[in-house]
Amino acid sequence: MSDDTETPDEAPAVDPDDLLPPDSAYPDGYDVSREDLPNVQNPESAEFTNVDPPECAPLTDHEPDLSVLDEMEMAAQLAEPEDLNPIYTFVVFTDVPPESEVEDELAGVDEELLAHCSDMTVEDTDTDSVFHMSLDYFHPDAPGVDGAFSTTTEGTGMASQVRLTARFAVGEMNDVHFLLTSVRPYAPEESLDQARIQSGNEEFGEVLDETVQPLLEL
Repeated sequence: MSDDTETPDEAPAVDPDDLLPPDSAYPDGYDVSREDLPNVQNPESAEFTNVDPPECAPLTDHEPDLSVLDEMEMAAQLAEPEDLNPIYTFVVFTDVPPESEVEDELAGVDEELLAHCSDMTVEDTDTDSVFHMSLDYFHPDAPGVDGAFSTTTEGTGMASQVRLTARFAVGEMNDVHFLLTSVRPYAPEESLDQARIQSGNEEFGEVLDETVQPLLEL
């Protein structure tokens, strides 16, 4: 006896490259390119001698197990400025295994821990370097994103030339995970006051809103 039961057609596989935004998602003057993702290996965390407050150490020594990325499809985009503006990287992930460790890694950040560690100092006595880090959790007005955070780092000692702000946001929309990061180095004569950081957070939110637009069409 033949089985006449109809099965629904499977949705066609999504090519992550098709989910990358157009160049216009970034501010004027950016060179945007598709980036090949090499084989991802577990990153080596920085080894700091002292972290203050001590309970903030997980923010500096976390080593995620990213071997599961081999089971996923990914595409990445790099947007580079002509001057000292943020460098953006946008990555989309499809076929993320449910209930996997990487699902946790992409789910977001611990807002409570970030609030507790809004100001912290890390020290590397081997190189006589001290880094003061300020963390700021903010909520960009972009779909699929619970929140984002920025880190402002200023070094002393051997690392006195280190002055930068990095921003991170992760989210999910229509079963596609995404990650947007930016890194903005600062010259020694540039100020790193709260008004400048807030302005950078707002610009990051605007870029984030543009980069996720192709995911709304899924």
